[in-house]
Amino acid sequence: MGPTKLSEAAAGSPGDAAERFRLARARQEEIKLAKMRGTVERVAVVKPRLFHLSRGDRDRLLAWVSRTAPLIAAEVHVDEGATWRGLQRAVSTLLDRLAAIKMPVEDPGHAEPRAQVERNATPVPRDAATRFQLARARQEEHKLRKMQRDHVDLGAATSRAVAFRRRMLDELAGWVPRVAPTIAAEVGAEVAPLAHAMARHLGPLQTDLATIDVAAALRTDLPEEGDDGEGETHEHDETETGDCGVTRPGPRATAPPRRSASKGPRRRHRRRLPGGHRARARGRRR
Repeated sequence: MGPTKLSEAAAGSPGDAAERFRLARARQEEIKLAKMRGTVERVAVVKPRLFHLSRGDRDRLLAWVSRTAPLIAAEVHVDEGATWRGLQRAVSTLLDRLAAIKMPVEDPGHAEPRAQVERNATPVPRDAATRFQLARARQEEHKLRKMQRDHVDLGAATSRAVAFRRRMLDELAGWVPRVAPTIAAEVGAEVAPLAHAMARHLGPLQTDLATIDVAAALRTDLPEEGDDGEGETHEHDETETGDCGVTRPGPRATAPPRRSASKGPRRRHRRRLPGGHRARARGRRR
């Protein structure tokens, strides 16, 4: 859904506070309805998903260097360490270039909020009833602006993410011809065989990156850390301790008796008195 312009609403209405109140509440409900339909989501939810998607691309590129550097070095008969350093430096430069890309903001309603005073603000009336209605209307308009900042159109966010991925794939397509001469000079190999080997090993990674469904990634919750091991741990606990009331045949059918934490006879707790107190007490008895 597109941005909601309060100035346009104020210009179209005759300045009635009750009408402004109802219009702001109605547009809040429209945002809630769009969220129920799945076309709008909170920015705090979409940002981690987009970050997880971008971090996955970065991890794939860095893992590609460690995986293919020995293979490329063996094919062109050069030092493996020098090949890894050259590829690592080239991939780091590529990641820096991708991080510097600024995608245009298509929706001006989701720009950074700025504190400003509306020029076409309605003058505050003198009677209490109208001032009350106007204050309620402004409160609802403030809530509406906050909801607009806190929510994002998933269609627009998906389009921007897809556009960025196309830009990344374009940069990756021209990356090998751009960096192969520099890496070949560093490792002491010919440019053509090195570029051919790099392009052949980079092909599966490009295919993998191109087949990622960006729309599904922005609409799927992130996996929580520790989910893989928690299920096995709980299952193990139920196997070990969940059948304490079931009697099993064998020497350990009954639970062993509990042992006392303290060893030996139980001592009485006496109040600590000075050293000469006992001697004075014996003297009184005699």
